[in-house]
Order: sequence, then C-alpha cells, then structure tokens
Amino acid sequence: MRHVIETRLVSEVDLKNDYYWVVPEDSMYNMNLNPGNIQNSLEVGSLASDYEILCEFVLNGNEPLASNFREAGRILIAVAQTLERSLAGEGG
Repeated sequence: MRHVIETRLVSEVDLKNDYYWVVPEDSMYNMNLNPGNIQNSLEVGSLASDYEILCEFVLNGNEPLASNFREAGRILIAVAQTLERSLAGEGG
C-alpha cells in the first residue's frame, strides 16, 4: 500500500459498490461445480456492514475474531479492484 500512496498519491479509495455476492464456502473451492448450479445458494453481503463490524471489534481495541478476517478480506478485495481500475491506465 505504501507504494500506491507514495508513487500514485492515493490516500483514499472511494468504493462505489456496497453489495456483493457471497458464495458458499463448499462451492467456492469446488472446481467441478457448474457455476449455474449455485445461484440458489448465493447470499448478499455488504461492504458497509463489513466495515462497521471491523470498526466495532478491531478499531475499538478489541481482539479480532476469526470471522473478522473474512470481513477484512472482502474490503481488501474491493479496494484492490477499485485501485486496479483507477490505476490501470497509469501503469498500475
């Protein structure tokens, strides 16, 4: 992240999307599945909700729970995708 801040002068990332699909873990890593067969088992997640949960547990001085890594991961993925789109034209 330091590279992005120092070389691209990015100090904030505006996440345009809030909602995302949650793929069940047993389907996520099963490469033998037809993706069309899991449509009924998808759930909706929220980056805003993930952020609120992280703030409640981590930023308030509490020890993180194992599930907090999942929320952090979803936020990091959204940040990475946003940065990739915005910096792609500038060489990454």
